[in-house]
Amino acid sequence: MFRCAVRGDKNRSIADQLFISLATVEAHRSRVMKKMQAKSIAELVRASVLIDQFES
Repeated sequence: MFRCAVRGDKNRSIADQLFISLATVEAHRSRVMKKMQAKSIAELVRASVLIDQFES
């Protein structure tokens, strides 16, 4: 779900890809953003890049 969100996929598209409900996607996205302390998708993308650099 995290990678789909960072890629810019819409909630409905993520739900269809993962075979889960739209409400589940919205809940997961909200929790991920809270955990990563991101206020926007842009901040979530920035966190993703930093994580990727750290793991490489």
